[in-house]
Amino acid sequence: DLEPFYCCYLLRSLKPRCTSRVYVGSTNNALRRLRQHNGEIQGGAYKTERMRPWEMFLIVHGFPTQLAALQFEWAWQNPQLTRTLKRLAKSKQVMNTLRYKLNALAALLSVPPWNKWPLSIRFVS
Repeated sequence: DLEPFYCCYLLRSLKPRCTSRVYVGSTNNALRRLRQHNGEIQGGAYKTERMRPWEMFLIVHGFPTQLAALQFEWAWQNPQLTRTLKRLAKSKQVMNTLRYKLNALAALLSVPPWNKWPLSIRFVS
């Protein structure tokens, strides 16, 4: 029996002049979700339409439940609203860049409860 797989992912736009733009999401099937974001199959997020195509930059996996992955996704998308990461707050434009999301990821992985879970990062591209 396979254990359920839940991950959060970071997409990077491949559109010229948008390559520092990123998108954070969560899924149980990263390849299918990337195809959705790129418009190959139905179900991509509206926020990602204008900056297609996307590449899967990294995934974070090892979440014990889907709810845990969703909570991590929210904190990664909104670090300025999480109690432990308010120091990372920046302008909305800066918050959607690769550098900012990588810094937020490093900060999240160093605080509870996420630093107590067996999370792994896999760089895809």
